[in-house]
Amino acid sequence: MKFEKRRTIVLAIATAVLLTATGCSGGLLGGGGGSSGSTDTGPINIGMVVPISGSSAPTGAYMKNGAQLAVDEINKSGGLLNGRKLKLLVEDEACDAQQAVAAANKLVSSGVV
Repeated sequence: MKFEKRRTIVLAIATAVLLTATGCSGGLLGGGGGSSGSTDTGPINIGMVVPISGSSAPTGAYMKNGAQLAVDEINKSGGLLNGRKLKLLVEDEACDAQQAVAAANKLVSSGVV
């Protein structure tokens, strides 16, 4: 039980760091106020692997909701990289290491950040 609590805290912190880094990258990648040369205007897909099912499902719901709240706030404030919106894609790891790897690979192969 203690391990699951620690794991949940580590995953929540990692998610927060990822979302913060993504939010901070707008100024770095946006060309400092000039044109970045990018013509892509679609959403920036951000992937997240959380326990939606399994013994830690209640914690996974909090993690997913927290990440979605951050995405919604960023989108409401104008998005990133010249106004591009974020889209959160969530995959279930079901508290299983093999399923977590498969979920992460699925997100990576679909081109998420």
